[in-house]
Amino acid sequence: MKKEFSKRRKKTKELYKRFSVKAKTGVFLYGAGFIGRWSVGYLEQLGIPVLGFIDSDASKWGAIICGKKIHSPLDSNVIKTKAVLITSRHSVSPIKQALSHLSAIIMSIDAFVVHQVGEDLIAKTEDVFKWEKQSLETFHSVLCAMLDGNTKPLESVANNRRFFDRFGFFNRDKEIFVDAGAYVGDSLEQFIWSVNGVFQKIYAFEPGGIQFAALKRRVNRLISEWALKPDRIDLVNKGLGSENSICKMVNSDVLIQTQIDSYTGRKDSNKSLTSIRSVSLDNYFKSEPFSFLKVDVEGSEHALIEGAKNSIQKHRPRIALSVYHYPTDIFTLPLKCSELNSDYTFALGHHSSQLMDTVAYLRDKND
Repeated sequence: MKKEFSKRRKKTKELYKRFSVKAKTGVFLYGAGFIGRWSVGYLEQLGIPVLGFIDSDASKWGAIICGKKIHSPLDSNVIKTKAVLITSRHSVSPIKQALSHLSAIIMSIDAFVVHQVGEDLIAKTEDVFKWEKQSLETFHSVLCAMLDGNTKPLESVANNRRFFDRFGFFNRDKEIFVDAGAYVGDSLEQFIWSVNGVFQKIYAFEPGGIQFAALKRRVNRLISEWALKPDRIDLVNKGLGSENSICKMVNSDVLIQTQIDSYTGRKDSNKSLTSIRSVSLDNYFKSEPFSFLKVDVEGSEHALIEGAKNSIQKHRPRIALSVYHYPTDIFTLPLKCSELNSDYTFALGHHSSQLMDTVAYLRDKND
Protein backbone atom coordinates (compact mmCIF):
# COMPACT_ATOMS: atom_id res chain seq x y z
CA MET A 1 0.00 0.00 0.00
CA LYS A 2 2.94 2.36 0.48
CA LYS A 3 3.70 2.10 -3.24
CA GLU A 4 0.05 2.79 -4.00
CA PHE A 5 0.10 5.83 -1.71
CA SER A 6 3.26 7.17 -3.36
CA LYS A 7 1.64 6.67 -6.75
CA ARG A 8 -1.54 8.52 -5.78
CA ARG A 9 0.36 11.31 -4.06
CA LYS A 10 2.49 11.83 -7.16
CA LYS A 11 -0.62 11.77 -9.34
CA THR A 12 -2.35 14.52 -7.32
CA LYS A 13 0.71 16.67 -6.64
CA GLU A 14 0.23 18.84 -9.73
CA LEU A 15 -3.36 19.57 -8.68
CA TYR A 16 -2.10 20.63 -5.24
CA LYS A 17 0.50 22.94 -6.78
CA ARG A 18 -2.04 24.61 -9.05
CA PHE A 19 -4.52 24.90 -6.20
CA SER A 20 -1.90 26.50 -3.93
CA VAL A 21 -1.20 29.20 -6.53
CA LYS A 22 -4.89 30.01 -6.98
CA ALA A 23 -5.56 29.90 -3.21
CA LYS A 24 -3.29 32.88 -2.55
CA THR A 25 -6.18 35.17 -3.47
CA GLY A 26 -8.60 33.28 -1.23
CA VAL A 27 -10.67 30.10 -1.09
CA PHE A 28 -14.27 29.12 -0.46
CA LEU A 29 -15.04 26.12 1.77
CA TYR A 30 -17.85 23.73 0.93
CA GLY A 31 -19.16 22.49 4.27
CA ALA A 32 -19.55 24.59 7.42
CA GLY A 33 -19.49 21.73 9.88
CA PHE A 34 -16.88 20.46 12.32
CA ILE A 35 -13.95 20.26 9.89
CA GLY A 36 -15.07 23.34 7.97
CA ARG A 37 -14.82 25.47 11.10
CA TRP A 38 -11.40 24.00 11.89
CA SER A 39 -10.25 24.67 8.32
CA VAL A 40 -10.75 28.43 8.72
CA GLY A 41 -8.04 28.68 11.37
CA TYR A 42 -5.79 26.13 9.69
CA LEU A 43 -5.80 27.91 6.33
CA GLU A 44 -5.44 31.39 7.80
CA GLN A 45 -2.36 30.23 9.73
CA LEU A 46 -0.94 29.24 6.34
CA GLY A 47 -1.69 32.73 5.02
CA ILE A 48 -4.60 31.54 2.84
CA PRO A 49 -7.64 33.86 3.09
CA VAL A 50 -11.01 32.16 3.57
CA LEU A 51 -13.64 34.06 1.56
CA GLY A 52 -16.66 32.21 2.91
CA PHE A 53 -18.60 28.94 2.92
CA ILE A 54 -20.73 27.30 0.24
CA ASP A 55 -23.81 25.19 0.94
CA SER A 56 -26.61 23.83 -1.24
CA ASP A 57 -29.14 24.21 1.59
CA ALA A 58 -30.95 27.52 0.97
CA SER A 59 -31.98 27.81 4.63
CA LYS A 60 -28.30 28.29 5.55
CA TRP A 61 -27.52 31.07 3.06
CA GLY A 62 -26.51 34.30 4.75
CA ALA A 63 -25.65 32.66 8.08
CA ILE A 64 -22.26 33.47 9.60
CA ILE A 65 -19.86 30.70 10.65
CA CYS A 66 -16.49 31.64 12.17
CA GLY A 67 -17.02 35.13 10.83
CA LYS A 68 -17.55 33.83 7.28
CA LYS A 69 -20.81 34.03 5.32
CA ILE A 70 -22.50 30.96 3.82
CA HIS A 71 -23.22 31.40 0.08
CA SER A 72 -25.29 29.64 -2.56
CA PRO A 73 -23.27 27.61 -5.09
CA LEU A 74 -24.68 30.02 -7.71
CA ASP A 75 -23.68 33.19 -5.84
CA SER A 76 -21.73 35.57 -8.10
CA ASN A 77 -18.77 35.63 -5.68
CA VAL A 78 -18.64 31.83 -5.75
CA ILE A 79 -18.87 31.74 -9.54
CA LYS A 80 -15.83 34.03 -9.77
CA THR A 81 -13.70 32.20 -7.18
CA LYS A 82 -10.51 30.46 -8.25
CA ALA A 83 -10.23 27.79 -5.51
CA VAL A 84 -12.65 25.67 -3.48
CA LEU A 85 -11.85 23.22 -0.68
CA ILE A 86 -14.38 20.52 0.21
CA THR A 87 -14.49 20.09 3.98
CA SER A 88 -17.42 17.63 4.03
CA ARG A 89 -15.06 14.67 3.96
CA HIS A 90 -17.76 11.99 3.59
CA SER A 91 -19.30 13.55 0.46
CA VAL A 92 -16.35 14.61 -1.69
CA SER A 93 -17.41 13.02 -5.00
CA PRO A 94 -21.05 14.22 -5.04
CA ILE A 95 -19.98 17.72 -4.02
CA LYS A 96 -17.44 17.86 -6.82
CA GLN A 97 -20.24 16.91 -9.18
CA ALA A 98 -22.51 19.60 -7.71
CA LEU A 99 -19.79 22.21 -8.26
CA SER A 100 -19.03 21.18 -11.84
CA HIS A 101 -20.40 24.52 -13.06
CA LEU A 102 -17.44 26.32 -11.49
CA SER A 103 -14.17 27.02 -13.26
CA ALA A 104 -12.34 26.98 -9.90
CA ILE A 105 -9.78 24.35 -8.94
CA ILE A 106 -11.46 22.02 -6.44
CA MET A 107 -9.90 19.60 -3.98
CA SER A 108 -10.71 18.18 -0.56
CA ILE A 109 -9.22 19.51 2.66
CA ASP A 110 -7.91 16.00 3.39
CA ALA A 111 -5.99 15.81 0.10
CA PHE A 112 -4.70 19.34 0.63
CA VAL A 113 -3.38 18.45 4.10
CA VAL A 114 -1.63 15.27 2.91
CA HIS A 115 0.35 17.36 0.45
CA GLN A 116 0.75 20.34 2.76
CA VAL A 117 2.35 18.44 5.65
CA GLY A 118 5.17 17.37 3.35
CA GLU A 119 7.36 14.32 2.88
CA ASP A 120 9.38 14.82 6.06
CA LEU A 121 6.38 14.71 8.41
CA ILE A 122 4.92 11.73 6.55
CA ALA A 123 8.24 9.90 6.88
CA LYS A 124 8.45 10.70 10.61
CA THR A 125 4.95 9.31 11.13
CA GLU A 126 5.82 6.18 9.14
CA ASP A 127 8.76 5.70 11.48
CA VAL A 128 6.44 5.82 14.50
CA PHE A 129 4.39 2.91 13.09
CA LYS A 130 7.38 0.91 11.83
CA TRP A 131 6.94 -1.69 14.59
CA GLU A 132 4.07 -3.40 12.83
CA LYS A 133 3.50 -4.08 9.13
CA GLN A 134 -0.30 -3.99 9.47
CA SER A 135 -0.13 -0.54 11.08
CA LEU A 136 1.90 0.85 8.20
CA GLU A 137 -0.61 -0.71 5.81
CA THR A 138 -3.42 0.99 7.70
CA PHE A 139 -1.58 4.32 7.75
CA HIS A 140 -1.03 4.34 3.99
CA SER A 141 -4.60 3.16 3.35
CA VAL A 142 -6.00 6.07 5.36
CA LEU A 143 -3.78 8.51 3.45
CA CYS A 144 -4.94 7.03 0.13
CA ALA A 145 -8.55 7.55 1.21
CA MET A 146 -7.74 11.13 2.17
CA LEU A 147 -6.19 11.77 -1.24
CA ASP A 148 -9.02 10.12 -3.19
CA GLY A 149 -12.00 11.29 -1.16
CA ASN A 150 -13.45 7.78 -1.13
CA THR A 151 -13.34 4.82 1.24
CA LYS A 152 -12.28 2.06 -1.15
CA PRO A 153 -8.68 1.93 0.20
CA LEU A 154 -10.04 1.26 3.72
CA GLU A 155 -11.88 -1.95 2.89
CA SER A 156 -8.92 -4.26 3.46
CA VAL A 157 -7.81 -2.75 6.79
CA ALA A 158 -10.99 -1.73 8.63
CA ASN A 159 -12.57 -3.64 11.52
CA ASN A 160 -15.23 -2.75 14.09
CA ARG A 161 -13.21 -3.63 17.21
CA ARG A 162 -12.12 -0.32 18.74
CA PHE A 163 -9.98 0.28 21.81
CA PHE A 164 -9.94 -3.13 23.55
CA ASP A 165 -9.18 -5.74 20.91
CA ARG A 166 -5.39 -5.47 20.71
CA PHE A 167 -3.20 -7.71 22.89
CA GLY A 168 -2.27 -5.83 26.05
CA PHE A 169 -5.42 -3.70 25.88
CA PHE A 170 -7.80 -6.30 27.36
CA ASN A 171 -8.00 -8.82 30.19
CA ARG A 172 -5.44 -7.04 32.39
CA ASP A 173 -5.47 -7.27 36.19
CA LYS A 174 -5.93 -4.24 38.47
CA GLU A 175 -6.59 -1.84 35.61
CA ILE A 176 -7.11 1.86 36.41
CA PHE A 177 -9.03 2.98 33.35
CA VAL A 178 -9.58 6.59 32.30
CA ASP A 179 -12.38 6.99 29.78
CA ALA A 180 -11.76 10.42 28.25
CA GLY A 181 -14.87 11.20 26.24
CA ALA A 182 -17.12 8.62 27.88
CA TYR A 183 -20.17 9.75 25.86
CA VAL A 184 -23.11 7.54 26.96
CA GLY A 185 -20.92 4.81 28.44
CA ASP A 186 -20.56 2.57 25.39
CA SER A 187 -16.77 2.28 25.62
CA LEU A 188 -16.94 2.01 29.41
CA GLU A 189 -19.19 -1.03 29.06
CA GLN A 190 -16.89 -2.53 26.43
CA PHE A 191 -13.98 -2.09 28.82
CA ILE A 192 -15.78 -3.94 31.62
CA TRP A 193 -16.48 -6.84 29.28
CA SER A 194 -12.86 -6.82 28.06
CA VAL A 195 -11.57 -7.38 31.59
CA ASN A 196 -14.40 -9.74 32.60
CA GLY A 197 -15.58 -7.25 35.23
CA VAL A 198 -12.26 -7.36 37.09
CA PHE A 199 -10.62 -3.93 37.45
CA GLN A 200 -9.41 -1.58 40.15
CA LYS A 201 -11.06 1.71 39.13
CA ILE A 202 -12.79 3.56 36.29
CA TYR A 203 -12.79 7.33 35.83
CA ALA A 204 -15.21 8.45 33.12
CA PHE A 205 -15.16 12.07 31.88
CA GLU A 206 -18.04 13.48 29.81
CA PRO A 207 -18.94 17.20 29.55
CA GLY A 208 -22.24 16.94 27.65
CA GLY A 209 -25.39 17.22 29.78
CA ILE A 210 -27.68 14.73 28.02
CA GLN A 211 -24.74 12.42 27.38
CA PHE A 212 -23.75 12.48 31.06
CA ALA A 213 -27.32 11.68 32.13
CA ALA A 214 -27.33 8.66 29.79
CA LEU A 215 -23.89 7.65 31.11
CA LYS A 216 -25.19 7.62 34.68
CA ARG A 217 -28.15 5.45 33.71
CA ARG A 218 -25.89 2.94 31.97
CA VAL A 219 -23.42 2.79 34.88
CA ASN A 220 -26.24 2.14 37.36
CA ARG A 221 -27.29 -0.81 35.20
CA LEU A 222 -23.71 -2.12 34.95
CA ILE A 223 -23.21 -1.88 38.71
CA SER A 224 -26.30 -4.05 39.18
CA GLU A 225 -25.53 -6.54 36.40
CA TRP A 226 -21.87 -7.05 37.35
CA ALA A 227 -22.39 -6.80 41.14
CA LEU A 228 -19.87 -3.96 41.31
CA LYS A 229 -19.19 -1.68 44.25
CA PRO A 230 -20.42 1.80 43.24
CA ASP A 231 -17.23 3.50 44.41
CA ARG A 232 -15.21 1.66 41.75
CA ILE A 233 -16.61 3.93 39.00
CA ASP A 234 -16.25 7.71 39.23
CA LEU A 235 -18.28 9.78 36.76
CA VAL A 236 -16.94 13.28 36.09
CA ASN A 237 -19.17 15.82 34.29
CA LYS A 238 -16.25 17.85 32.94
CA GLY A 239 -14.26 18.30 29.77
CA LEU A 240 -10.56 17.55 29.51
CA GLY A 241 -7.97 20.01 28.27
CA SER A 242 -4.55 21.49 28.88
CA GLU A 243 -5.52 23.19 32.16
CA ASN A 244 -8.34 23.71 34.63
CA SER A 245 -10.67 26.33 33.19
CA ILE A 246 -14.17 27.43 32.33
CA CYS A 247 -14.70 26.96 28.60
CA LYS A 248 -17.48 26.72 26.03
CA MET A 249 -19.12 23.69 24.47
CA VAL A 250 -21.18 23.78 21.30
CA ASN A 251 -24.85 22.97 21.86
CA SER A 252 -26.22 20.58 19.28
CA ASP A 253 -29.31 18.53 18.59
CA VAL A 254 -26.92 15.79 17.49
CA LEU A 255 -26.25 13.63 20.54
CA ILE A 256 -22.69 12.74 19.57
CA GLN A 257 -21.52 16.33 19.08
CA THR A 258 -19.90 17.37 22.36
CA GLN A 259 -16.79 19.17 21.17
CA ILE A 260 -15.35 22.01 23.22
CA ASP A 261 -15.44 25.21 21.18
CA SER A 262 -12.06 26.42 19.88
CA TYR A 263 -13.37 29.47 18.06
CA THR A 264 -14.71 31.69 20.84
CA GLY A 265 -14.45 35.28 19.67
CA ARG A 266 -15.30 34.54 16.04
CA LYS A 267 -18.72 35.75 14.92
CA ASP A 268 -21.14 32.88 14.45
CA SER A 269 -24.82 33.57 13.81
CA ASN A 270 -26.20 30.10 14.54
CA LYS A 271 -23.95 28.77 17.28
CA SER A 272 -25.26 28.22 20.81
CA LEU A 273 -22.65 27.69 23.53
CA THR A 274 -22.81 26.30 27.05
CA SER A 275 -20.22 27.04 29.74
CA ILE A 276 -18.57 23.93 31.16
CA ARG A 277 -15.69 23.14 33.47
CA SER A 278 -12.59 21.64 31.90
CA VAL A 279 -9.75 20.00 33.83
CA SER A 280 -6.34 18.62 32.97
CA LEU A 281 -5.56 15.00 33.81
CA ASP A 282 -2.34 16.08 35.53
CA ASN A 283 -4.25 18.38 37.88
CA TYR A 284 -7.05 15.88 38.45
CA PHE A 285 -4.85 12.91 39.31
CA LYS A 286 -1.95 14.87 40.83
CA SER A 287 0.69 12.14 41.30
CA GLU A 288 -1.78 9.23 41.33
CA PRO A 289 -1.27 6.72 38.49
CA PHE A 290 -3.64 5.39 35.88
CA SER A 291 -2.79 2.42 33.68
CA PHE A 292 -5.01 2.78 30.59
CA LEU A 293 -6.17 5.99 28.91
CA LYS A 294 -8.78 5.94 26.13
CA VAL A 295 -9.09 9.28 24.32
CA ASP A 296 -11.98 10.24 22.04
CA VAL A 297 -12.77 13.89 22.81
CA GLU A 298 -14.14 15.35 19.57
CA GLY A 299 -11.09 17.33 18.49
CA SER A 300 -9.66 18.26 21.92
CA GLU A 301 -7.05 15.48 21.80
CA HIS A 302 -4.05 17.80 21.55
CA ALA A 303 -5.12 19.86 24.56
CA LEU A 304 -5.84 16.71 26.57
CA ILE A 305 -2.40 15.23 25.86
CA GLU A 306 -0.77 18.56 26.76
CA GLY A 307 -2.62 18.50 30.08
CA ALA A 308 -1.59 14.89 30.75
CA LYS A 309 2.07 15.04 29.77
CA ASN A 310 3.42 14.72 33.34
CA SER A 311 1.27 11.64 33.98
CA ILE A 312 2.25 10.12 30.64
CA GLN A 313 5.95 10.67 31.25
CA LYS A 314 5.84 9.38 34.83
CA HIS A 315 3.35 6.49 34.67
CA ARG A 316 3.58 5.51 30.97
CA PRO A 317 -0.01 4.29 30.64
CA ARG A 318 -1.23 2.38 27.64
CA ILE A 319 -3.18 4.79 25.45
CA ALA A 320 -5.89 4.24 22.83
CA LEU A 321 -5.88 7.62 21.07
CA SER A 322 -8.34 8.82 18.42
CA VAL A 323 -6.39 10.41 15.55
CA TYR A 324 -9.13 11.22 13.04
CA HIS A 325 -11.09 14.29 14.09
CA TYR A 326 -8.96 16.73 12.11
CA PRO A 327 -7.01 15.92 8.92
CA THR A 328 -3.66 16.70 10.59
CA ASP A 329 -4.28 14.48 13.64
CA ILE A 330 -2.94 11.25 12.13
CA PHE A 331 0.46 12.93 11.80
CA THR A 332 0.71 15.30 14.76
CA LEU A 333 -0.84 13.31 17.62
CA PRO A 334 1.37 10.18 17.39
CA LEU A 335 4.48 12.36 17.08
CA LYS A 336 3.43 14.44 20.08
CA CYS A 337 3.10 11.31 22.22
CA SER A 338 6.36 9.87 20.90
CA GLU A 339 8.14 12.97 22.15
CA LEU A 340 6.64 12.49 25.62
CA ASN A 341 7.78 8.87 25.87
CA SER A 342 10.39 7.59 23.42
CA ASP A 343 9.78 4.05 24.74
CA TYR A 344 6.25 3.88 23.39
CA THR A 345 5.61 1.42 20.60
CA PHE A 346 2.74 2.35 18.29
CA ALA A 347 0.09 0.49 16.36
CA LEU A 348 -2.68 1.92 14.20
CA GLY A 349 -6.20 0.61 13.71
CA HIS A 350 -9.05 1.82 11.53
CA HIS A 351 -12.53 0.96 12.78
CA SER A 352 -15.03 2.41 10.32
CA SER A 353 -16.08 2.24 6.69
CA GLN A 354 -15.54 6.02 6.54
CA LEU A 355 -12.73 8.45 7.32
CA MET A 356 -13.35 8.25 11.06
CA ASP A 357 -12.54 6.03 14.05
CA THR A 358 -8.83 5.77 13.33
CA VAL A 359 -7.07 4.92 16.59
CA ALA A 360 -3.40 4.89 17.58
CA TYR A 361 -2.46 2.31 20.25
CA LEU A 362 0.49 3.22 22.47
CA ARG A 363 2.24 0.76 24.76
CA ASP A 364 5.53 1.17 26.60
CA LYS A 365 8.07 -1.34 25.32
CA ASN A 366 8.78 -2.38 28.95
CA ASP A 367 5.10 -3.14 29.61
